[in-house]
Amino acid sequence: MLDAFEARLAELLTDRLDEVAGLAGVVRPGGDGTALGGDALELRVRIVDARPMTVVGDDARARLGERGAWRERVTLALEGRVELELRIGEAGDGAESAAQRGQLVGVLDRLLVCLADEGVRSGLAFAKASDQGFELDGFRLAQVQAPDAGEGALQSWRVEVDYQGRFWPVGEEQAGVAIAALPIRTAVLPAGLPSGASVRAGETLELPVRVALESLHLGAEADGGEGPPRRIMARLRGASPGELLGDAAPGEGFVGYAVDPAGEISVRYAAPDAVVGKAEARIELALERPAGGRVGLGELRVEVRE
Repeated sequence: MLDAFEARLAELLTDRLDEVAGLAGVVRPGGDGTALGGDALELRVRIVDARPMTVVGDDARARLGERGAWRERVTLALEGRVELELRIGEAGDGAESAAQRGQLVGVLDRLLVCLADEGVRSGLAFAKASDQGFELDGFRLAQVQAPDAGEGALQSWRVEVDYQGRFWPVGEEQAGVAIAALPIRTAVLPAGLPSGASVRAGETLELPVRVALESLHLGAEADGGEGPPRRIMARLRGASPGELLGDAAPGEGFVGYAVDPAGEISVRYAAPDAVVGKAEARIELALERPAGGRVGLGELRVEVRE
């Protein structure tokens, strides 16, 4: 987070001040520590402090977008100050000291112009395509200090800049309880139910029914499972005469029919041996649910004649 911010700042200033005469380089704390001498001049970058932008702060996870994927991460809203120190080697005499100071102030001018750039002030210039762990809302010049320096002392100017932004750990998404199993959801489209069916008493009738099932299998097939059962349940309603022929199924009075690959079943109805005049058999159809229970599909009506 903050380390990445400081590194990006040093990289940005190195790029923007690359052609400034007399500037040996931009370094961070813990650099090579090479002793400066003569006309050698360097710019040292370091974060002075960081503090929350509110008194208490907000513990909510922020939703951050990266290359089309939304992720939840702990995000810190911080503000603070960065110190940019321009340093030049020790001067041997008054004339050399004056020349060094002029050189240092010349580089300082270029640095201030760089900091006044709109992209730098708004924080947009710090952005990259990759996740850096921070996003700045502002980077504004606070003050410039020229410390007193005696003859032969190391000369330096300090530029202080205030920043505000959001910071988060790179690549650390919010963790939760591991998901052991995912439920199966099945969407059932309207069934193709035949109409006008009739049968004589004592006969058996097969009724073709087309059922379009759109099942969303979450985890079952990936683990080698066979997915949810594709079976239709049927039973006679009320005082309907006759009998349904099929496999045993859970639920009072239900029989089951497996759905073939084409999405069809054949409901087998056996009419009673005799009826007076004519009668009507009402057949309830439902989809068997893997976790138990059923989803209604509709009703078949069969006229039974003498």
